[in-house]
Amino acid sequence: MEKIKVIIADDSGFVRDGMRIILELDEQFEVVGCAENGDKAVQLGRIKGCDVVLMDIEMPEINGLEFRKKVM
Repeated sequence: MEKIKVIIADDSGFVRDGMRIILELDEQFEVVGCAENGDKAVQLGRIKGCDVVLMDIEMPEINGLEFRKKVM
């Protein structure tokens, strides 16, 4: 079974690290990248691809709703 590819995007390093640690405990998930703002999340989404994005709706640069329009 293929792993579920996840991008984590939040302007808080504490939140990003916490979500990454939790997801990496489960073998069905692969965190393909973490981003501290919307622009970096878009770059990751375009380069690495993903199945799921865990993103703060209120992000600097590009918010979660704009991300969806640019990548998905």
